[in-house]
Amino acid sequence: MMTSKAAKALIQTHGPQRCGLRGLARAIALAAPIALSVGSALWSAGSTAQNHAPNPYNTVLDWARLPEGRVWGSTSAVYPHPDGKHIWVAERCGANSCVGSDLDPVMLFDENGNMVRSFGAGLITWPHGINVDHEGNVWVADGVGYRA
Repeated sequence: MMTSKAAKALIQTHGPQRCGLRGLARAIALAAPIALSVGSALWSAGSTAQNHAPNPYNTVLDWARLPEGRVWGSTSAVYPHPDGKHIWVAERCGANSCVGSDLDPVMLFDENGNMVRSFGAGLITWPHGINVDHEGNVWVADGVGYRA
């Protein structure tokens, strides 16, 4: 959108009769980089998220415990079980992909952080989303879409 200063300058320079589409395009072409740089500067100056709301949650480090020898990979999805006591987690087999891994990427943890059960080895390449319906059925989205 052309600023009023740019429009006035165009009309003063070329006269109102010569400021058709070509003149308008020229004015926009000249004004756009300036508008983008000013907008970018304003955006970057205020882009840090500010949240002063109270946080009702407590961080508990190392709450969920994996089996001996297993490490956390990219954890892409967490969802509560309908019982309100267990948590489902989908992670990428100790890395950022489950290709070539025999680990289960989908795990259920109890309220003490113990892994109760797991599944999905060889079935899910890149777990990306998870949903648990009211009956406890677990639905996992594979973000890559081919078999491991």
